[in-house]
Amino acid sequence: MFCPPSKWYLMLVALISMKTLFLNSPSQWFKRNIRCMSMVASRVNCRLRRQKLQPR
Repeated sequence: MFCPPSKWYLMLVALISMKTLFLNSPSQWFKRNIRCMSMVASRVNCRLRRQKLQPR
């Protein structure tokens, strides 16, 4: 299974931003952000799955 570079880039950015947020942010705000980020990630996954299912 080959992942497009954009997906890897998004994952890397998410990890880095999460790390920075965890290092300098109140826990409550961090929890809220995690929920938002997970929603965005699931949406992106749905879009990627749909693109894979579509015949080219």
